Amino acid sequence: MKKDKKINWPKSTFTIDNLQELNPEFVNITLRVKLRELLDKYEIEEIGSIPNGKGRPKKLFVKHPVTEKHIEEAKLKNANINYSVNITVASVNDKINREIILNNNKNLSRKGGSLNKSIILNKNVIDVLDGNY
Repeated sequence: MKKDKKINWPKSTFTIDNLQELNPEFVNITLRVKLRELLDKYEIEEIGSIPNGKGRPKKLFVKHPVTEKHIEEAKLKNANINYSVNITVASVNDKINREIILNNNKNLSRKGGSLNKSIILNKNVIDVLDGNY
């Protein structure tokens, strides 16, 4: 893949076919490889699959953070939801000590060459608190 090309990622739920439609200049296998890399880094989550009659169901993905809105959108597409997905939910009334989260992140270790999911979850909490979502 050329470094100057950037993949356009959908803001809502998507399938491989949706990704290919949004990025016609890319070969399908290139998109699949990049998708796999981001799945391994927990930057994209497989939230379910859409049954399509004969053959394998289409997998449904979303870029992090996964919200309740994404789950509702997947249900509208008649998807079978993967309920083990981490959904980012923040309440304005919750008080979370930012320093404790940062210290916990430093203490968590890498496992198997990829980031521990707790680190990503804590980063998402900090981003929500900082207004980045």
